[in-house]
Amino acid sequence: MSQQTENMRAFKAGEAIGRNCLVKLNSFNEVVRVGVGEMPIGVTQSDVAMGDNVAVKLLNDGGTFKIMTGASIIAGQLVYAGNLGSIVGTPSGVPLAFAYETASAAGSIIECVLVKIPSTLANLDFEAVPDNKTLDAQDVGKVLYVTTDAKTVTLPATAAGLQYIVMNGGATPGSVGMSVSPNTADRIMGADLAGADNKDRINTKATARPGDYIKLVADGVNGWYVVEENGTWAAEA
Repeated sequence: MSQQTENMRAFKAGEAIGRNCLVKLNSFNEVVRVGVGEMPIGVTQSDVAMGDNVAVKLLNDGGTFKIMTGASIIAGQLVYAGNLGSIVGTPSGVPLAFAYETASAAGSIIECVLVKIPSTLANLDFEAVPDNKTLDAQDVGKVLYVTTDAKTVTLPATAAGLQYIVMNGGATPGSVGMSVSPNTADRIMGADLAGADNKDRINTKATARPGDYIKLVADGVNGWYVVEENGTWAAEA
């Protein structure tokens, strides 16, 4: 699969960098390789020595990108920034892309397509949730992404001003199903929802994709309103 569009910019390299590395800007407006969980601006298109200029394909270009791997990766997997400008499958920071190809080891070059993170989420902290979790005040302002199948994220009792974002953090489409559960005396309300007490909102495994998410805001009286939802969600019967 070929890259779809071109949106290149030349930057001075703040270190020696290989081709197909994720890079960020340093304090001198030079590009250097990203580290684990960091947010890149683009991908280098050639090898470059420190102090020389290098063409960088900017991530806001869309399309597909050839990127170096820092570990083995499965086609369809959600990938993140790793060490030395690489991508890895271990969740850390903002998810960057889906892998189009499989890599058996670090140092491979594979094609990826960017994940479209909504602007309302892009600057929040992302935290992996590998097991069942009951949320509290310290989880406000995060994107909590569930990485293990059949887990439940439980909301606290409704209190005005609380809001939470829960995301599917599965490695591949159809790998993780999850539920968001209200307090027994609360309900989840929204468009075409019956709004019955103690009924979960379910991201069903068969149709779930990495990046599906739900944002809920508490009214402090009856429960929670769904104010944003991406992907296929169902109400508990």
